[in-house]
Amino acid sequence: MIKISDPTITAAIIGGCFTLTIGLISYLAAWFSSTIKSKSDRQRELLGWAIQIAIEDFKADIEVASGPHEVPPLSSYTYFHFNYFKLLESKKATPKNIHKLAIESEGVAEALQGKIWRVAAQQRLQVAAQKKVNFIIQKK
Repeated sequence: MIKISDPTITAAIIGGCFTLTIGLISYLAAWFSSTIKSKSDRQRELLGWAIQIAIEDFKADIEVASGPHEVPPLSSYTYFHFNYFKLLESKKATPKNIHKLAIESEGVAEALQGKIWRVAAQQRLQVAAQKKVNFIIQKK
């Protein structure tokens, strides 16, 4: 009969428990790492889709806009579409939540279209106009 108090048996039991603990920790670390990576990959994928659709919406709005300052910056379109996809993915895309998102997106567009954005847009227009004038003068 084997005695449990035997040092060899005790060492084997402790070694086995230690091995199982290390194995469990390794498994949990690998699982946690892959979960984090898959979530970041999914976020990157959603952002890519949001950018593509935002660009198409932006182009469509530019075609029907009557002036250069009527279309919000592209980043506000991207903000809306990315968060819309996140709502869809979380299965919280209710009319109320989509309405909240639309209001938030308008706030983002207003913030981006504030004085800084208008000044930058005006400077770009002035530079473009000056280049056109210089080109006409050089042709003559």
